[in-house]
Amino acid sequence: MGEPQDAEREIRPSLSQPVDDIALLAVEDTLAQCLIDQDRLAEAEQVLQGAHKHASTLDDPYEPRYIGLLNTTVRLYETWGKPVEAEPYRVKLGSLQAGAAGLSLPRD
Repeated sequence: MGEPQDAEREIRPSLSQPVDDIALLAVEDTLAQCLIDQDRLAEAEQVLQGAHKHASTLDDPYEPRYIGLLNTTVRLYETWGKPVEAEPYRVKLGSLQAGAAGLSLPRD
């Protein structure tokens, strides 16, 4: 259990450094994963709420770090035994995956 705690100590100072929203989202997502691994679910939820606020500024819903944030949020609520709270994020992931499957690559 020491690894998530060590990672948390390394990550927290990054939250106070000036970075763009996407970088901050990624840091918050990683911190939330560490907190989930330590079974500190209420703290993880607070961090994820902040990350979702930063995600609202994204122009690209297919941004991999946003997809990761959605997955982490689903994981939080599933771990916590709150499937109803996980459902909107699971639906969003499904719609993004369906949309990505419908994207076509440019042809030469």
